[in-house]
Amino acid sequence: MRFRAKALSDNGEKAILVGGSSHANLIQIIEELKSLKYQKLYDSTRAIFKC
Repeated sequence: MRFRAKALSDNGEKAILVGGSSHANLIQIIEELKSLKYQKLYDSTRAIFKC
């Protein structure tokens, strides 16, 4: 039981380090949100100048 708890603890610590899976997922969602923001800006600008 203690070995399993230690293994889970170690894996959790690795996940939150820079480059870990949680960090990578957070960076990915930030990039997706930025992309959506820029796409909305592009679409609204295009709609304004579409004549």
